[in-house]
Amino acid sequence: MAKLCLLHLFYLVQERLFAAVHAVGKPTIVVLIHGGALAIETIKEEADGIIDAFYPGVEAGPAVAEVLFGDTNPSGKLPFSVRACIRLCVHARACV
Repeated sequence: MAKLCLLHLFYLVQERLFAAVHAVGKPTIVVLIHGGALAIETIKEEADGIIDAFYPGVEAGPAVAEVLFGDTNPSGKLPFSVRACIRLCVHARACV
């Protein structure tokens, strides 16, 4: 049996939390706060919306709330590209 690393356990907990919230039947918006690639296939397929905040800083709460309530329309250009599919994560090799 392969060992699960902390990264995989964290993802499993987050996925279970999403499933429990989504099971309530209300529209579910996921806010991603991260600094790297994420494997969110299940969430991408089932969430009603995704806000990718990266590292939003100290004003994260008000900024995300303004987007969720429609008070602002976020726009901007990133200095890098985000791949739609990542087949191999660097962390995955360390977790086997």
